[in-house]
Amino acid sequence: MSRIDLSKVVPVEAVHVGEVIKDELKARGMKQSELAGLIGVQRPILNDVIKGKRSLTPHMALLIGEAMDIPAEMLMKFQTAYELDCARISERVIRQKKYMEAWKVMKDAINVKYYRKKGIIQGNIVEDVNRLYEAYNAKNLDEFLTNINH
Repeated sequence: MSRIDLSKVVPVEAVHVGEVIKDELKARGMKQSELAGLIGVQRPILNDVIKGKRSLTPHMALLIGEAMDIPAEMLMKFQTAYELDCARISERVIRQKKYMEAWKVMKDAINVKYYRKKGIIQGNIVEDVNRLYEAYNAKNLDEFLTNINH
């Protein structure tokens, strides 16, 4: 059985820590206004956190944690996981990671010094990978590897 590398998994949707807080409020039969009063913040601010419109701050995590008997560290881990998932989902990040993965393979298959000297490799991974694809008449990494070996 193969193992899944969780650091490479890109979720379909990021789950904000506000969802966890909302679920806890519901399970406890507690209203947002009650929690807001306990922790000393305006209800609209808490509501923005619960709706995912505002990030949970460490300060608020400590207060909510104390009020609901939930470790603040756990709440902050949910916030951090949400932010990382949002970054993973980002098209720019996904695209850049693909180019980085291609470059790792390509640099081992070519003479990098030669292609730098020729001006094909100039230091921008996206442009360099695309120039190498063009030089080897390839649309993707598989075609590049096939064409470089012929």
